[in-house]
Amino acid sequence: MKKLLVSPFVSLLFMGLLGLSQLVLAQSSDAQNPSASSADRESQDFLDRFDLTFTLDNACDARTGRVNRVNPAATAAMRGDASIINGKLFNGWTLPEGFDRDFDLDGNAAGSIGVWRCVNMVLNDPAPGNTELPLTHTVTYYFELEDGMLILQGLNSHRAQGSVPRVHAIVGGTGRFKGASGEVREEVIGNNNTGAFNLRFTFRIRKQSLR
Repeated sequence: MKKLLVSPFVSLLFMGLLGLSQLVLAQSSDAQNPSASSADRESQDFLDRFDLTFTLDNACDARTGRVNRVNPAATAAMRGDASIINGKLFNGWTLPEGFDRDFDLDGNAAGSIGVWRCVNMVLNDPAPGNTELPLTHTVTYYFELEDGMLILQGLNSHRAQGSVPRVHAIVGGTGRFKGASGEVREEVIGNNNTGAFNLRFTFRIRKQSLR
């Protein structure tokens, strides 16, 4: 009896057809019983209705501040002045409230969870006296955390005690926060031993934006 010889090409073709038939059967099975995948999607859609919320505290470091003045001879802020300052980020509700410079920035540096950077420009001359001010600065904030960075933009008036909280837009991010959008409430809660403000930021990020 003669043996049937099968070429390598025919063998590969047969294996390919077998794999394709298994894929079709699997898809057909999923189509007939979609309850599991549908339930997963509904669960995820329900969770996406809730914003991701968290709070970060920031201690601005006055020693890092630099100002580029429109008029180099001026001693007071003027429209168009630009400046930059850094700070240290902490978990929310870590920094004490009050303007007695009680928080030691260097002594508590070990508890920091990231770096904060602010680039701002003066919109108008600040009003005199220790009173609540109009919106005086346009700001861009960078929150550099271990698993990514968040970027904010908005307006503020950090010139007096009791400043009214401001709301900024989240305009993007990197790493874990890639594509992030939402809003952040910023509040001046006090100052630290460098003389600069302590700030509290409450984030509300749209979960769907993080996909």
